[in-house]
Amino acid sequence: MTELDRFRHVPESPTLPRGGRPSGTFDVADLYRGPLDDGVPPVETEAPGLDEKLRQTYFWITNQAVISPMLDIEFHDGPPTRLVFGERRVELSLPNQQSYSSQVLLPLLNLVVGRRCLLAGAAGQGKTTIANLMRLLAPGDDWVGLVDGAHDDLEGARSALADQGPSGPGRAWFATVDDDGHGGGADTIRALRDHTDLVVRAQPFNPRFLGEVLDRLEAGVRPEECLPDQLVFTTDELSEIEHQVRTVRVPPPVRRRLEFLASQFEFHEAAGRRFDTLTKGGLRLSTVDAGTVEQGATPTDPIGQLGAQSLNGIAVPDLANTLLFAKALAWFRGEAVITLTDLRQVLPFVLADKLDQNPDSPAFDHGIGRSLLADPVSWMRGLFDATCREYDRLGLDDLDPVAELHSQFHAGLESIDEAEVDRRLAAIESKLQEISESEQLHGHLHVDVLALAYLHQRYVNYRSWLRWSG
Repeated sequence: MTELDRFRHVPESPTLPRGGRPSGTFDVADLYRGPLDDGVPPVETEAPGLDEKLRQTYFWITNQAVISPMLDIEFHDGPPTRLVFGERRVELSLPNQQSYSSQVLLPLLNLVVGRRCLLAGAAGQGKTTIANLMRLLAPGDDWVGLVDGAHDDLEGARSALADQGPSGPGRAWFATVDDDGHGGGADTIRALRDHTDLVVRAQPFNPRFLGEVLDRLEAGVRPEECLPDQLVFTTDELSEIEHQVRTVRVPPPVRRRLEFLASQFEFHEAAGRRFDTLTKGGLRLSTVDAGTVEQGATPTDPIGQLGAQSLNGIAVPDLANTLLFAKALAWFRGEAVITLTDLRQVLPFVLADKLDQNPDSPAFDHGIGRSLLADPVSWMRGLFDATCREYDRLGLDDLDPVAELHSQFHAGLESIDEAEVDRRLAAIESKLQEISESEQLHGHLHVDVLALAYLHQRYVNYRSWLRWSG
């Protein structure tokens, strides 16, 4: 076996063992064996599925190409071991299920769902290598577009992403930007974010793994030269993956928690005098600075404080992409249904850079709050966790009358007589009256009221049609 063949080695052991043991000798170390290790007997297995092939690709890149040991896409089976370090007592959790590096996994998911990914970070952290590998993994140059988002070509990068972005399956884009303090970093992310669907921050190299770099140096090989042929995807395979990803189910309780999160940020009680104008979007279209208008949240109003941490809301395409990447992550893990953890893990990489943090919010006044201004991923996960706790406190999985009224309407109006319409209108008005008596108006109540008003109007229109038709 040549040195190049050693780097191209793909272990035959399953990356995510399920069911009974395979025949032959199985060595779990083979999953993480470096390029210069050898001597593991082959394992008799069936041809891998496409999810297994993508996992093989992930592990080959993290172990042979980019060497990314930071596992920030975490999964746990029960409570994990948690440790804290330093004066600030920063927490580290030790995953007890297979977990992943966002720097490698998210670009792979972007490849198979055909979206636009921005890779940001300091020079020399593997961004260009990852982007080039994504191109090599796909069938020909027409499947992947690469954009240089360096500060000296920002307008070109923006135009490329805006004018030639994906129109559907079969086209994935990757843009790279160096956070070098000379026009890159946060400013470039803000400039490009409206034209990208996912922002992935490159992770710094851990010098404890310099030995792997030395192996490549002495062998005289580059990662792009070592990509195993069996990891390259055909057009049919990528199309099939995209189809399989879309069939992954989103349980209503998981979807509802994303809805509940999104409802907190667009609402702004001081934005107007009509109920439908109480949004930050309205302020952005006006001459008023949204950051200077008091939102009305008090220290004793924790859910209101959450909404006050941003200057804008979440757009529909970003919510759709959040669900798509959550589906892709669940599929990658061999699951047919997404979990709350799938959603929590991908959500910051889609949404964190779409929300403008409000630095005047009390949440960022000092200590941990100040550090969250520089750590949008942790900030976004914290917001999601807080809204999930409030969702559970309200018991919305067990009792959500607005959802029931929605379901009732979407079941159809066929064979519904005027008496039933009147009964439903009365139920809607009763719920609206109940909400109006609440001491505080929050974002989720604002969207509930508008949804109920919409249903009310639809029933009124249907009742008019019933009377006209006799």
